[in-house]
Amino acid sequence: MTTCLPVTEQKMSEDNKDLIIKLVILKLPVKMLMLFKCVSTDWLHFINSKEFGSLYLQHSKTNSDNLHLFVSSRLVIGPKRIQTFVSVDASRDQTLIPVYSQRFNTDYEIVGCCNGIICLYGDVSFMGFRLALWNAFTRRYKMIPHVRVNRILGASNRFSHGFGHDEVTDDYKVVQIFQSFKDGKLLASDVKVYSSTSNLWTKVEEFPFGGFDFPKKGCFINGALHWLARKMNKSTAKPVVVRFNLGVEKFDLLQVPDVDSIDDLCLGVLGDCLSVCASNEEFSTAVIWVAKNKEPWTWIKQHLVVFGDSNSNEASYCRPLTYTDKGKKLLLAVGLRTVLWYDLRDKEYSKFPLSRFVTGFEVATCIESLVSLGVNSRADV
Repeated sequence: MTTCLPVTEQKMSEDNKDLIIKLVILKLPVKMLMLFKCVSTDWLHFINSKEFGSLYLQHSKTNSDNLHLFVSSRLVIGPKRIQTFVSVDASRDQTLIPVYSQRFNTDYEIVGCCNGIICLYGDVSFMGFRLALWNAFTRRYKMIPHVRVNRILGASNRFSHGFGHDEVTDDYKVVQIFQSFKDGKLLASDVKVYSSTSNLWTKVEEFPFGGFDFPKKGCFINGALHWLARKMNKSTAKPVVVRFNLGVEKFDLLQVPDVDSIDDLCLGVLGDCLSVCASNEEFSTAVIWVAKNKEPWTWIKQHLVVFGDSNSNEASYCRPLTYTDKGKKLLLAVGLRTVLWYDLRDKEYSKFPLSRFVTGFEVATCIESLVSLGVNSRADV
């Protein structure tokens, strides 16, 4: 005998069914969600909706299975290439595979990553370099328009880029710093900001530092980009952190932790904190400091990484990337071609050396997301 539910109970059952479906598909990888768009028009609209995209992004931030490591490497011979690890956890099988991309698998390197969007830099144009925003999971990309800079012939022309997100306006921005030097003197300086929303570059105030150890790529956290820099023509001066707020588009300065003057310093992001890693190759150690996001910032000595024998090249230019294996291990990039997992309890580590033909590499951790690059984006297929 069939029992008929009242209309209100039927609706409640349908609502629960929809809720269960939504909670389940939140745990699926983006690759599978792209296939689910073909199930029906309703699923297509649901997965493409901004509301579901936001829910999926928040879930990805807490789901370690959605965290990926992208590696862009420079080779002695041949083009640059981008690859990705199957998993960031050391407990799983570690395999480095080429990214699936018709456009960006060679000639590009990584500037930074935010909310699943990767900013890329490539020397692929007769007009100079190109910049692009790329969602490797939805396989959509957006080329950033060229921006004119006044290069000076016979001078050393240097660029630095940073990529991040302004939460207030929901705008993804790229900052480009250009400086030109000759005989130790600054001849020209120019800072421009690209807005993904407007698809335009705007000029802002000049970068307050430069010269010795010109900063490479900015680190993004808490709505701001950060560079490690020293004052002009003062190689012995203590470095500072130069912060650029993406909301108000202004620079300010932060002090670095009190470290030994001979230590190699590297700025990064670890967990939800800005970090400074002080590597000492002579003693084969690295001290990792983190800054709690309070004003004024307080630097805390978080980890001491010991690599074993003195003068071990593992301690050369050490860059902490993320915690793995449920927080038990620390993923590090060291030297010119090594990725390393460091066990925080046992003080042991395992290495994944890149090809011996690699002369340098950039790494970025990136979560899966459905973040859209707008109507001007193209399919990378």
